[in-house]
Amino acid sequence: MNKVREIFDVKIEDLIQHPKQAEIYGDNADDKLIASIKLYGLKTPVELAKGELYGYPDKWVIISGHRRVDAYKNLEFGSIEAIDGKYEDEVQADLIFIISNEGREKTELQKINEFLKLKQILRQILRTRRTLGKSADKVAKERFELRYDVVLNSADIDIDQPLTTRDLIAQIQGISKYQVDIFTMVFDDEYLDNLINKYRELKVLDNEATIRMHNVYDEFRAKVLNGKMSYKKASEEVMELKKELEDEYKSILRNKAKKEKLTKAEEAKISKIPQPDTAKVSKIKKAKPYQLPVNELFTNELKIRVAYAPIIATNKSKTTRMYFIGTSVLIDGKNGLKRISQLALLDAYNKIG
Repeated sequence: MNKVREIFDVKIEDLIQHPKQAEIYGDNADDKLIASIKLYGLKTPVELAKGELYGYPDKWVIISGHRRVDAYKNLEFGSIEAIDGKYEDEVQADLIFIISNEGREKTELQKINEFLKLKQILRQILRTRRTLGKSADKVAKERFELRYDVVLNSADIDIDQPLTTRDLIAQIQGISKYQVDIFTMVFDDEYLDNLINKYRELKVLDNEATIRMHNVYDEFRAKVLNGKMSYKKASEEVMELKKELEDEYKSILRNKAKKEKLTKAEEAKISKIPQPDTAKVSKIKKAKPYQLPVNELFTNELKIRVAYAPIIATNKSKTTRMYFIGTSVLIDGKNGLKRISQLALLDAYNKIG
C-alpha cells in the first residue's frame, strides 16, 4: 500500500485467524511449506490487522500469512515476523485479505467461496462510494476514495475507468467476466433470492414452488462441486428455469387479459338492462318472502324466470334479502338496494350481504 511499514515480532499465541479464513480457504500449511520455512526461514512477514476491528482486543487478526503461521505452529516457534496493515476499517482489511490470496492455487470450492465474499465486500464499497458521491461532504468522499483506491491500485486495477462489481471481481480473481456471470447465476444466494422474490410478487411462485426452487439449486450446486456438472451446464439450467418462470408469468397475464375482456363484456351487457320500475320494486318488497340457499340461486330455472317475490338467501351465518326483476337482481344491503346482474350475484353477495 505504498507505505514504509515496520517489521516487528509477534507471539503466535496473540494471533487469530481471519473470521472468513476457514470458510473460504480452510487449508493449512503443507509439508513442503513447513520444510521450506525450517530450512530457509520466513521470506515474507505476515500481515496483520488490529484485533479491535473484529472485536478481539489485545489480539492481532491475520490478513495475509495463515499457512505461514500454521507452519510456525507445527515447528513450535513462539513468535513470527509481522507488519501492521494499519487498516482504517474492517471492510478495507477484508478486501486485502482476499487480494493477498490472488496468486495462490485454489480449488473450485475456494474460488466460489472467495467470489461470494469478494462480491459482498465490493457491493458494500461501491454502494458507499455512490452514496458519498451524492453527498456534500467532500472530505468524507475523498478520504473514502483514497482508502479504497490505494487498495485497488495494489492489485493493479485501473481505477480511473468506470468499474462495476463484475469488473472488479474479474480483475481481482483473475477470471473472465463470463465466469463471474456463471458464479453469480449458480452460487450467489442474493441472485437466487431476487429471482424468487420477483416471481413471488408476480404470483408465479407460491411457498411450495419456492421450496422446490431452492432444492433444484442445491442439487446442481452440489453436482458442480462434485464434478458431475459443468459450470456451463449449470448456468444453462438456471437460464432454462428463468425461461419457465417467465413463460408461466406470460400465461398468467394472458389469462388475466381474457378475464378482463369477459368482465368488460359482462359490464356492457349489464349496462343495457333497463332500470327496474320503482312501483314494481315497492310491490315486490311487500310480498311474502321464501327461503332459498345461496348455492341454488343460479339454477337454470332462476336464471330465466321473473321472480315477483323476495328471496331470503342464506349462506352460513349471512342472510340477504334479494329481489329478482327480469335479468336484474336487487340486493337489500347496508347501503340500500343495489342493482346487479344475476351472473355477478355471488361475488356481490359475499361483499354486501
